[in-house]
Amino acid sequence: EHRPHTILAALGVHDSTAVAASLNKLKQQFGLMPTDEVKWNGMRPIPQQKREALSQELMILLHGSIPLIVINEGRDKQRAAQRSTEQIADFLKRHPYSVAEGERVALYFDEEIIENESRYQQFLLASTESSIASATFASVHSHENAAIQLADVLAGFNRLATEVALGRGNKNLLLREDPSGMN
Repeated sequence: EHRPHTILAALGVHDSTAVAASLNKLKQQFGLMPTDEVKWNGMRPIPQQKREALSQELMILLHGSIPLIVINEGRDKQRAAQRSTEQIADFLKRHPYSVAEGERVALYFDEEIIENESRYQQFLLASTESSIASATFASVHSHENAAIQLADVLAGFNRLATEVALGRGNKNLLLREDPSGMN
């Protein structure tokens, strides 16, 4: 409908250190430096075939996470973050075993997503879900956080899938069976 939307992706990961190690190993395989940021757009140019192979490997890496997507009408990134947090709370309510008892949920956002930290903190405290009300949050630089980089890639994959589903653009896609056996 020609209205702007914000796509925000969230990843649930159990071991952020393992995610970072896996992403760094993948970067090394594709000739990237550990400090290179993997993202959907704005990444250091690499040949198309290599980029496609990297995308396939990133999809496999995403299999180890809990992916959540919010498509929010408008450009209010903080509102999208709140909707994403509600989605996380809903997931945790349905899957309470996802967080160990006594463990606090930690939420990390790419810089500039949370524009008003005190307002977001009030939003968390007002939550009826204790796992979210007691959550910690921080804004981080995406180039320093592997999960944020993977969330950016997930958002890009989702945007592409949405555009294709809506019949937009002239996207040349080659569908392949996932090597893990999942389609």
